[in-house]
Order: sequence, then structure tokens, then C-alpha cells
Amino acid sequence: APVLSIQQVGDTGYRLDRTLSKVATMLAANPGAIWLIGNEPDRKVMQDDLLPQIYAAAYHDLYYYIKQRDPSAQVVAGSIVQASPLRLQYLDLVLDAYRTRYGAPLPADGWSIHGYLLNERSCAAFPDDCWGAEIPPGIAATEGLVLDLHDGARLDLFEAQLERFRRWMADRGYRDLP
Repeated sequence: APVLSIQQVGDTGYRLDRTLSKVATMLAANPGAIWLIGNEPDRKVMQDDLLPQIYAAAYHDLYYYIKQRDPSAQVVAGSIVQASPLRLQYLDLVLDAYRTRYGAPLPADGWSIHGYLLNERSCAAFPDDCWGAEIPPGIAATEGLVLDLHDGARLDLFEAQLERFRRWMADRGYRDLP
């Protein structure tokens, strides 16, 4: 499953980690492949670090670029760090931005998440205790899920995140997707 990483440029733009001609070559060589649009767009500083409206625009452009060249391709929203309430709020902002800009729900052949269990604290507000995932771009909170270093191995928290994400998908019309 190729991952197309995206970087935000300024307040309104983005760029891919490769040229569209390279994507076209990859599409031709991998018909029917699963394509992940972005990697952790909800992760500041590391990974893609995209405001929700920028991710929505990039996802739209790449979804239709891929589908026009390979209708059998499966396009999947890029993995968020974890299915915490703050990350789901980020995805809701993405869905809202997409619907506002394009007048339709975000099309997806599937969704992808990472199963990390990480602390969510703003490094600006908690400079001595901001390990983990920080706060997603576009969200004004200073903290979300606050965990102990040992919580990363808790199966109950891991299972709760998977259930929370599937519930989020179902509530937004994506119930039958992987």
C-alpha cells in the first residue's frame, strides 16, 4: 500500500513527497492497489502536520487523480496517530472542511489508524511533559488524552481506541468500510 506523504505549504497549499508523474508511473505498475493519502496528518512537527482544511483539499485532489487513472484503486484516508477524542475531532474537522468546500461527503474506500497510545499535551503549555503525540493541528486544546509512560502497553486502552474509531466510522456513514 503506497503512502503519499503531504507537506503543508503556507496557510492554504500543500505538496507531495513525489511528483505526480511518479505517482502515475506507480499507478500503472500497481493496478488495484490500496493507496494511503498522507501519514499522520494530525501529527505536529513530525509526519505530515496538516491543518484539517489542507488535508481535505489534498485528499480530494489525490483521490480523484488516482481514481481517474485507476478506477480499481482503493483510496484510504491516511493514518491518524491514535483514535483519541482529539484525533476524532481532527477528522471531524477534515470531514466538515471537505463537505464545505466540495458539497459532498469525503469519498473513501477505507480508513487507516495507528494504534499508538500516546500522551496528548501541548509542548507550549506543558514544556516538561509533552511527550507523545502533541495536539493535532487546527485544534486549540492544550491537552487531550493524558497517559502515563506505562499506559502504552495497556490492552484495554488499545481495544477502546479501536472500538471508538469503528463507532466514529459508523456514526459518519463509513460503517461498511475497512
